[in-house]
Amino acid sequence: MTDRERFEQAYAEYTNHPVEFIVLCRLGASYSVPKVSAAWHWWRSGQEAA
Repeated sequence: MTDRERFEQAYAEYTNHPVEFIVLCRLGASYSVPKVSAAWHWWRSGQEAA
């Protein structure tokens, strides 16, 4: 499972959305929904810091 897939699974569970919805929001290196995009940014920052 990639880092992006782990993020999508965790975000889907946190927001109670189907993971398929989060996957559909993918937009290149980010996401089309601003809240998902911001969450992805902070997820990556946390992973890099760890």
